[in-house]
Amino acid sequence: RVTKYESDRSAGSRGGEGSSFDLRATTTGVVTTLGAVPGAYVEQGATVCRIMAVDPVYLVASINEADFVKARTATGGEAVAPGLPQPLPLGRLVSVGRMVDPSSRTLPLTYQVANRQGLLAIGQAVSVRLYTTGSRKAVTIPQSAVVDDAGTPVVFVQTGGETFERRGVKLGIRDGDQVEVLEGVKAGERIASRGAYLVRLAALSTQIPAHGHVH
Repeated sequence: RVTKYESDRSAGSRGGEGSSFDLRATTTGVVTTLGAVPGAYVEQGATVCRIMAVDPVYLVASINEADFVKARTATGGEAVAPGLPQPLPLGRLVSVGRMVDPSSRTLPLTYQVANRQGLLAIGQAVSVRLYTTGSRKAVTIPQSAVVDDAGTPVVFVQTGGETFERRGVKLGIRDGDQVEVLEGVKAGERIASRGAYLVRLAALSTQIPAHGHVH
């Protein structure tokens, strides 16, 4: 717009002191910074305002390096966050990271997400579910059943009545409030899914748990 205005002036339009023109943004959004006020003189190159685009937004998902190939070929996905009435579908895959973060061992995938209702805020933390073409059977348990015991994930398997056995488990992928168990629990076994931490405390004090809920 500034270039067009300068071109019009050189073509013979009578600009001068007091001349003005409309400065229009090339995108819609929310004004986050305003560097000028009506009637003020603006130096060349100065920032008049900053506009933050809120629809669509770009979501950066951190993907475990072991799932990188599957994630790139996912058939779709959705974004999930506390407070959202329902998951938001992911749009097109914009970019694929090529460098593994040395601390988290993840790679970034950037998706475009429609945000017409403004349900997602810029900088908000969300979880992403990706749909892959393959499927397999797996043992899953509620996330609430897993107890961190000195850095080791453990569950408490009911062996009879109010007797529970502590078992270390190897966990796989997570899907919502469910987590895959690769080792440690067999299909059909009953575990403490609510009050698992109380079961652990009771086991440490050799007391019989009174409030564990099996699943």
